[in-house]
Amino acid sequence: MTGAQDEEMELSIGNGHVLHTGGAEGTDQVADEMTKHFGIQVEVIVPPNHPRAGYISPATVEVLLLVNPHLYQAANKLKKNLPTHFYTLQLQQGNYQIAKKAHTISAFGILEKDAKRVKGGTGWTVQLALDEEVYLFDIPSQTWCRSEHHYYVSDDSACLVAGSKFLPWNLKPTLHQSSAVVGSRDLDEKTQQEIKALFNRAFCLLENIEQLKSGTGRLSFVKKQS
Repeated sequence: MTGAQDEEMELSIGNGHVLHTGGAEGTDQVADEMTKHFGIQVEVIVPPNHPRAGYISPATVEVLLLVNPHLYQAANKLKKNLPTHFYTLQLQQGNYQIAKKAHTISAFGILEKDAKRVKGGTGWTVQLALDEEVYLFDIPSQTWCRSEHHYYVSDDSACLVAGSKFLPWNLKPTLHQSSAVVGSRDLDEKTQQEIKALFNRAFCLLENIEQLKSGTGRLSFVKKQS
């Protein structure tokens, strides 16, 4: 990269990457700020009557209704009831769309003691995404975990069933070209810094920059306005 290019061009190393989000406060908000910093495309998925639906493309009612069977399955595994409030249900329907559009999901929340579930609303998105690659940053312990598929004997039927459990993950995750970052609305400073570090690991590590320079990655130059 020459000095002249630095002066005339704005480097957008996030070109070719997409982040899927629900556009909420907290985790979504910090992630959204980082997408602007690196020039990453953002797809915000919200129900039709969401406050942000006026200036982004909301998911249609027909599409949202198709996910209800998956929500029932998630509710059963989370040992929760399906939301009865229409707007809350639509948010969970949107979470399914986020989970299925992303190839990797990085969640920031609180892991339950059984290490199979995540607390709060984040737990719904995580549960819906367990067919994908899911990483969880456990806020109380400030450590990363990764979902692993396993088999166990059901207490109810004595049958062998498939499940998922979060195990400690010593290698910190990075972003895929199609990712989702979800999590709590209430974040401490350390967790906010870890969200930012997730993006920095994807684009600011020396080996990643060298890959981009060599042409095996993606570079995008946007002409600055004079």
